[in-house]
Amino acid sequence: MEILRSIGAVVAGYAVMVVLVMVSFAAGARFFRMAPTRAGGDGMTPSKGYLTFNLVSGLIAAVVGGWVTGCIAQRNMMLHAIALALLVAAMGVLSARRPQPGQPAWYPWVITLIGLSGALIGGELCVIGL
Repeated sequence: MEILRSIGAVVAGYAVMVVLVMVSFAAGARFFRMAPTRAGGDGMTPSKGYLTFNLVSGLIAAVVGGWVTGCIAQRNMMLHAIALALLVAAMGVLSARRPQPGQPAWYPWVITLIGLSGALIGGELCVIGL
């Protein structure tokens, strides 16, 4: 039963992150103007404001996801947050290998580091009782 709680904690934290990122992505795309890429493809060139918004909202999503993971786990909270951080890092490395059109080359790597760090911060917030 303990293993199911552990798996569920990490899955729940990741799901919370995904939902928050999707909501913020939609809000950011609506609020910030995107310009078509010069290559003529379907991609859009994100503005600096949009990239900044995504980095900040990604950090918030990761902190909340790490917090949810730790709090659901109830035991070894930080260990579960580390598991979430490693999952985020693995997914980030996979996506960084295929950057989106118009996206700066540094962006996928930075958002991966932000996600990893945020998950750990969220886990620590749960550990200290916040």
